Amino acid sequence: MSFRRASLTGSAELFQPTRVPDQPGPVAAATAPDPLPPPPARPSGRLYRLADDEFRIVLQAIQQAKFPNTAASRAKPALDEFDQLEAVRQSLLRQRNERG
Repeated sequence: MSFRRASLTGSAELFQPTRVPDQPGPVAAATAPDPLPPPPARPSGRLYRLADDEFRIVLQAIQQAKFPNTAASRAKPALDEFDQLEAVRQSLLRQRNERG
């Protein structure tokens, strides 16, 4: 299969700045710089600080909540895990109440 190349005669006129009949030269809007983009939106919500071990506990609790039918999730947490979860919960509640 072969293709013939199209002629681009006269296409230079397509790339000329737009001119207004009453004014010589290009239109001001054609040469104006693009407007600045809007500033990025500030994230909403609150910032909570967690230590690495607290973060691990929260991730583990989320995993168990997402997949409650897995063998590891069927058993109740051990007493020390339960106490760790309660400590993290209390820490998060305290941080929320301090910020109002």
